[in-house]
Amino acid sequence: MEEQKGEFEQRPEVKPAEQIPFSKPKASKTPWLICIILLLAVLGLGGYLIYDKVISKDNGNKGGSSKTADKPEDKPEDKPEQPKVEDAVANLKGVMEAVKAELGSAGITADDFEITEREGAGMIYSYKAGYATNLERLVQLSPKQAVWSSKYSNVSSSDMVIVQNAFVKVLKDKGFAKSEAIKDIEEPGGIYSYYVDTNGYACEYQEYDWFLTCGHSSWLTEEKKTLVTSLIDTLKKDGWNNSVVFVNADAKKIEDSSNKPYQILMADGIGGYLWFYRKSPDSEWGYVIGGNGIPLCKDFMKNDDIKKAFADKDGVCVESYN
Repeated sequence: MEEQKGEFEQRPEVKPAEQIPFSKPKASKTPWLICIILLLAVLGLGGYLIYDKVISKDNGNKGGSSKTADKPEDKPEDKPEQPKVEDAVANLKGVMEAVKAELGSAGITADDFEITEREGAGMIYSYKAGYATNLERLVQLSPKQAVWSSKYSNVSSSDMVIVQNAFVKVLKDKGFAKSEAIKDIEEPGGIYSYYVDTNGYACEYQEYDWFLTCGHSSWLTEEKKTLVTSLIDTLKKDGWNNSVVFVNADAKKIEDSSNKPYQILMADGIGGYLWFYRKSPDSEWGYVIGGNGIPLCKDFMKNDDIKKAFADKDGVCVESYN
């Protein structure tokens, strides 16, 4: 380590410049290196432009850079355009009329069936794998009430097979394909069969039922999907292992508890009502109880949070069934 010198300490004698031997300077390579680098950069840029404008264009990238071209997995999912209600109804009525014509060809009295528009409950719709909710029903084909109690009340009738075969034939002819999304949802009317097309239309019927019901997926709002997804996630965490879980819920029915910021919500499932609660609007939902009959009040005392959420909520339970 070099010893540091003080400001006034004696320095070694400085030799005159002519006494210091210098080696002969060599020719510098720097200009040549700079030229080579610039040449390579120009060649690289030219090759990039050729690829960008010619090769990538031939590959369907419309002349855009390969670095910025959308990869298939990065492209947003194509959402079906929302048609006018009257146009959607007209399209679906065309499907139903074709089914009635097919019924006549199959020997079923087509006049026994009627087409109804936007009446009654909705239909089940699976908006993603394992998740299903209620979709607004636009059009339904069913036996007329006058003949329902006699000719079409026998669920074992061989005519039902003929009718449902007509459903399938016409739907396939109209560009629908069977979806496996809700095959595991079952009610007393049987397992659902579910058909969709690329334009956002969806139709369903049940194994032991005469109804063909259709709607359009664009009427399922993002707000409802977000709410229903969070509720179904709660049920799955609670042990619901169905491959498809159905919940119908409306954000407008979320109630503030008397113990704010707690909130409660009653939704619908295949088996009846479903009660949920959460500690605040920003908290995750918790599942309380579900079913058909009035629940017991003890079911709303499972923990302190449920007690607080349902405090002073009248009419949700009974002390006993006696």
